[in-house]
Amino acid sequence: MTSGTLFEVTPSAAPPQTLDAKTAAEAIAALRPSFQRCWRDALAATPGISGSMRLDVEVKPDGSVGKVQPSGVNGLPPSVVDCVTRVVTASQFPPSKNGAPTILTIPIAFTPTPSP
Repeated sequence: MTSGTLFEVTPSAAPPQTLDAKTAAEAIAALRPSFQRCWRDALAATPGISGSMRLDVEVKPDGSVGKVQPSGVNGLPPSVVDCVTRVVTASQFPPSKNGAPTILTIPIAFTPTPSP
């Protein structure tokens, strides 16, 4: 049996940067269990899948999520991409400090790890 490992979830904010990288990383880290659930559900249907994707996320000044655009999908079934996109769309980030939106790029990779 395999278990999933999620790695490389690191935000990079593009100007105007209204959320500092640490705050954005903490908010994204809180989403990891939901990301892993999306992947585990797909693993149940297709054992051994792995892959990566990137999400470009617009965070509105109030911290709600505007547009979420997946890109660079490699090896992941549409069910994982759709699920992760829904998770991020429904999430809430801290409000901006200067009243402007923030654009985050979130790279995500999923790979199975053999159980001991």
